Amino acid sequence: MAWNVTEISGTETQYNSDDHKEPILSSAIDEVVQKFTRTGDGGGEGDYSHGINYPIVVERTAMQTTWEGDKDLREVSPKGSADNPYDLSTEGGTLSETTANCYVVNSAGTYKLPLVYGNAIVDGKVNAGAYNKDNKFVDYNGNHITSPYLPTPDDATLVWSDGFYMFKDVKLSDDKRYLIFTIDQDYMQQANAVVAVRDAQDRIMWSWHIWVTEHKINETIDFQAYQNKSTTYSIMPCNLGWVDGKMVYYNPRELKFVFTQDKTDDVKNMTLTQEGAKLDYRDIGSTYYQWGRKDPIVALKNRNETGVEDYRPMETPEEKYQYKVVPGGVTMATAIQNPNIYYVQPTDGSNYWLNTNSFTVKLWDGETKDYGERDELSSTKTIYDPSPRGFKVPFPWVFAGFVKGGTSSGNFGGELDGYIDQNEPFKYHVYYTTPAGEKKETVFTATGQRSSRANLGTGAGSLWALDRVYYWTCNPAEAGESYSLVIAKDNEPTDVYSYAFRGNQAMARPVRCMKE
Repeated sequence: MAWNVTEISGTETQYNSDDHKEPILSSAIDEVVQKFTRTGDGGGEGDYSHGINYPIVVERTAMQTTWEGDKDLREVSPKGSADNPYDLSTEGGTLSETTANCYVVNSAGTYKLPLVYGNAIVDGKVNAGAYNKDNKFVDYNGNHITSPYLPTPDDATLVWSDGFYMFKDVKLSDDKRYLIFTIDQDYMQQANAVVAVRDAQDRIMWSWHIWVTEHKINETIDFQAYQNKSTTYSIMPCNLGWVDGKMVYYNPRELKFVFTQDKTDDVKNMTLTQEGAKLDYRDIGSTYYQWGRKDPIVALKNRNETGVEDYRPMETPEEKYQYKVVPGGVTMATAIQNPNIYYVQPTDGSNYWLNTNSFTVKLWDGETKDYGERDELSSTKTIYDPSPRGFKVPFPWVFAGFVKGGTSSGNFGGELDGYIDQNEPFKYHVYYTTPAGEKKETVFTATGQRSSRANLGTGAGSLWALDRVYYWTCNPAEAGESYSLVIAKDNEPTDVYSYAFRGNQAMARPVRCMKE
C-alpha cells in the first residue's frame, strides 16, 4: 500500500561538549539527509514478495579539533583551482621550480606537483648530483635513475592520510606531467599524507609526503657551530611531519524517520545511527623514518597507546595501503612500491631493512665515501632525502653543541647543554648561541622511535623509548648502523647525550631537518 514519511528528526552528540545531545534543526535536516524517498505508491501484487530498496545518503559528520592551529588552517583562503592548480614546486609561480619528496601545505585548495624524483630539479635546473653519485639510486623497477623525470604513469592515488576526508580528487593532469589533488576546507587540519603515481599494473612508481601544517618551517633556529663561531647552522623549528597534541571529533548522529501507511494510518519508526569517532591525539609527535628511506611512517597517537597496532587511523582508498609491519631485507625498488610498509629487521640479530645489494652509504648524502664519517662538515641532498624544499637531513656535527661534543653509543655519553623541564620531563631545553652571539634556548621534545625488532617495546613496529629524543643524521656509522642525535635522561646510570649515537638503520626515528 502507499505510504509517506510524516516526520524526519534527529540529534547530534557534541563530543567536544561533554557528549551533549543537540537536536538537528528542521531547516538543516535536508542538508544532513541528502538523498531520501519520502513517499511511495506501494509495491503492488507483483513486487510485494521481495520488496523495493530505497537508498539513503547522509552528509559526513563535521570535524572538530581542540588545536587552535587547525582553526587557523581552515580560515586561510584556499589556493589554486580546478582550472589552475597551485604548483607546489614553484610556490604558486613565485619561485623557480625546485622539487622534493615532501611538500608543505598550509591551506585548503587544489594543488599540483611535478612527476620528478625527489630533489632532481633545483632552481629550474637538472640536479644530477642528487642521483648520479651512485648507480644504486634506482627507480621502482630497480633501474638506475638517469633523468629527473618519471616515465609516464597510468594514474595517481592517495596512499594514506591521517586526516580523514581531507584529500579528494587525486589524479594526473591531462598531459600526465603532474599529480593533482584537492584538500577540503571543511576537514582541514594538521595532518600527514602520502600521494603516489602508479603504472598500468597498479604498482607505485614514486610517492610524495604532503605535510599539512600552519607552522612556519622557514623561521629556522640559527646557531653557531660547536667550537666554531664563524659557521652558522639552521635547523627547522620542529620535526619533519610535526603534529601538535589535540583531540579530534567526528560527532555521531541519530536520525528518526516516521512512516505512515495511507489506508490504515499504521505508523512505523525507523532509526538510522551515523557513527562518530573520538581520536585521542593528546600528545605531540611527528612522522618517523627509516635511515636512507624517503617515505614517512605514521606519527604516534599518544603516549598511552604504543603497541604494534597502536598508530593513527588512516584513510586509504584501498585496504592494501593500510600501514603494515613486514620483515625487511628488501630491495629499494620494493620499498618504493610500498611506502605504507615499515620493513623491520628480518631477524633479531640483524640491523638493516634494505638488503646489502641495494645499500649504499650515499643514500642521504651523495658525498659520503665510507662508513664512520662522523665529523664531516658538509653533505649533498639526494633523491631519497625526505626533506622539503630548501632543507636536508643534517650531518652529525650540526647537533654536537647541544650535547657538548658527546659521541658515546652507550651509557654516560656526553652532557646536555641545557636542562630538563621538571613539570614536563619529555621536554629537553637546550641552549644555543645565535650568529650575533646571543645565548638562547629551544625545546627538543622526546618522541622516541618505532622499534624494529621483537624484543624492544611490545614488538617490531611498536613505539619505544618515548622519553628520548632521536634525530637521524645523514651519515652511516658501520654496516646496518647510522649516527643519530640522542638525548636521553633515563633512570641512572643510562643517561646518553650524543650526536653520534649508533642506531640500527631499520629503526624508525624522527628527522629534524637543517637548512641547505
